[in-house]
Amino acid sequence: MIVKPSIAFEDMRKSAGGVTASKNKARLYLKNRISPRNPRTEAQSKVRATLTTFSKNWAVLTPEQRDVWNETAKSAMGVRILGNAAKISGFNLYVRINSNLDMIGKEAIAVPGTGAGFAPFDIVSIAYVAAAGQESAKLNVTFSGIENLTAQTLVIRATPGFSQGRESYPALLRNVGVFTEISAGVVDIATKYQTVLGAFPASGQKIQIEAFLVDNATGEASLKQSLTYLFE
Repeated sequence: MIVKPSIAFEDMRKSAGGVTASKNKARLYLKNRISPRNPRTEAQSKVRATLTTFSKNWAVLTPEQRDVWNETAKSAMGVRILGNAAKISGFNLYVRINSNLDMIGKEAIAVPGTGAGFAPFDIVSIAYVAAAGQESAKLNVTFSGIENLTAQTLVIRATPGFSQGRESYPALLRNVGVFTEISAGVVDIATKYQTVLGAFPASGQKIQIEAFLVDNATGEASLKQSLTYLFE
């Protein structure tokens, strides 16, 4: 089982509850809590709350349940930021899986499940259509390899506008929404984009879109796909 770090922790190097989310040169990891600082953003505050919740939940699992997570973690592989495989603990696996489930609105699980895996998919194109008359603006993201979302949820992240001189800007990625339906491989993220990031960028600016799938039952996450788009 390949376990991707939960998206909830990618922008965090803070403490909450009994744990701290931190980074070294290659990967994200969790460790025992150090005195927390005040959160700087609403997103960080939410991550703190999630860390606190699952830290407490881990503590009340039965020894047998924790043993299952620890044993599963021996064969589970995390993925470092640089793409290399990394060992993870049962606690880390528990937090990552349940953070993914929490992100898509699913109940936490006390023991790890076995998923069916993920078929390859890709972001084919991004297209902005300005509002006209009674028609609202659209920001369509077209995918290949995703025919339905019966057992999985699509998570999409996006950036605000940035200079077209940059190839990408992953540090600015924010979770703009989860999607349980897809029509002919296309998802319109315009409303969710504006709710999270505000107005669409000006002409001449880029945005980056990133997407991945989460298994509704197991909380496992697929590899991420990313594409940039230039507003003209």
